[in-house]
Amino acid sequence: MNVDASFFDNSEAFSIGMVVRNHQGTFIRGKMMRFAGRVQALEAELVGILEAIKWSAEFQGNTICIESDSLCSVQAIKGQDQNQLETGLLIDQCRELLKSRDWVLLSFIKKQANKVAHLLAKLPFTLNSFIVLSSPPSYVLGTLMSDI
Repeated sequence: MNVDASFFDNSEAFSIGMVVRNHQGTFIRGKMMRFAGRVQALEAELVGILEAIKWSAEFQGNTICIESDSLCSVQAIKGQDQNQLETGLLIDQCRELLKSRDWVLLSFIKKQANKVAHLLAKLPFTLNSFIVLSSPPSYVLGTLMSDI
């Protein structure tokens, strides 16, 4: 499961894109979420990872590797330090959920390998809503095929 966050210029909103593929790279499901509010990049990426961990419950029974291109987020969640930053609550929530889901792994991935999630996060849609996709939208097909 790849996850990425995106911002819109002059907007009080951010979006999350997630894509689930099987071990052969075949599209299984996608999800896009948009949230109201202006946040820093780290917070948006952490919200994305938290939402991906929550979504992983639908895939229980399968090993899920959540991949994010936010190295700071992945390191903060995997680290042992007590986090006193504004993002500390998000980090703690991610850690707690990961402890209870032994089938979920979290890892860093380079931006070049996270293109489909990034494209999904950039799609504008209604504030405070989400869309679940059972097939990939046409505008990500080329990128999806080139990632395999």
